[in-house]
Amino acid sequence: MVWPQQVLEPYDETLAGRPRYDRYAWAMRVLHRLTEIVSPQHDSVVSFLGQTYAEFLVPAMRDLGWRVEEPLRGLRVGERLRWFHQQLGTR
Repeated sequence: MVWPQQVLEPYDETLAGRPRYDRYAWAMRVLHRLTEIVSPQHDSVVSFLGQTYAEFLVPAMRDLGWRVEEPLRGLRVGERLRWFHQQLGTR
């Protein structure tokens, strides 16, 4: 879970090119963590995940009954970055 005010450290790992099992295992770890954080009363999640990251995680969240909004679904990385910069009023 990343809160809006939280700053992330740079990282150099990606799911791109990883085997299907690795991507699934990552999604299940994230889902487990989300269920520890997200209250059962909150059944709506906004996801800004790229396609590779959303592949297994978004369907699993929906299987739990959560309504998942994906406002950037289908956008490429550059388009996503442009959207975030517009929202932040930068660039």
